[in-house]
Amino acid sequence: MELSFGEKLRVLRISKCLSQYQLAVLLGVYPSQISRLESGKQKCSKPMAIAVAVVLEVDPYFFVKKNNTCL
Repeated sequence: MELSFGEKLRVLRISKCLSQYQLAVLLGVYPSQISRLESGKQKCSKPMAIAVAVVLEVDPYFFVKKNNTCL
């Protein structure tokens, strides 16, 4: 089973030793938005997925499902 966007975000954030607050500051959003993204309560826009990928230093396609849809 493929991980959701939120699950991937959480794994990457933790692997970079960042708190939700620290990631939010880097992205210019509220920490509550990071929490909602990770929990799946908020869908991620493509621009946000790209911003997250840049900040976490991964290829943006990391967040694309196998059928080429955004997670």
